[in-house]
Amino acid sequence: MREQVKKAALSRVVNVHKLPQTGERVVFKPDEGTRAAIAAQLNLPAVDALRAEVVILAKAGSIVHVLGHVTAHIHQICTVTLEDFASDINEDIDVRFAPPDRIEPIAAAEIERGLHDEDPPESLDGDTIDVGALVLETILLGLDPWPRKPGAAFCDHIEDDGKAAHPFAGLASLKDAGKDGGKDGGKDPVKDTGDA
Repeated sequence: MREQVKKAALSRVVNVHKLPQTGERVVFKPDEGTRAAIAAQLNLPAVDALRAEVVILAKAGSIVHVLGHVTAHIHQICTVTLEDFASDINEDIDVRFAPPDRIEPIAAAEIERGLHDEDPPESLDGDTIDVGALVLETILLGLDPWPRKPGAAFCDHIEDDGKAAHPFAGLASLKDAGKDGGKDGGKDPVKDTGDA
């Protein structure tokens, strides 16, 4: 199941019943304002560049095949240093759609023909596909869930120079205070403020 992008910042709705025999070609080169909206929707610091080319083809058996390619220059936040860094997205689009009542029969027929590696079609709701949203879903799937800036690495251990506060430092000070109290005749090391 693909990630779902609702109310996509990039949108182009195609009616699958009006596709020409050679398919419909759509090219996306969003402007700065649209890229900013895409960055906000995908929770990215920035999308500097984005280009996608998509072809929508009508196939036999009520199948709609969407093929294409997406390239983008984006910014992400490093999970190690929390710094902004640039990275590239370079992803193919290869998704099939079919009416909900056709998905199981298509999948069963493909298994029978030995096409075990073929993903079953996605559900086609109505008679349209938003290929803009599909481009955004492809970018989302191409993102590293744990982005790391080149050269950033977790430290294997932290050097102890003896100056850092330890979790039990407070207990140690109380213990030392107790020892001093013993020298003073066992008096309570906590100073009496006289407010009792």
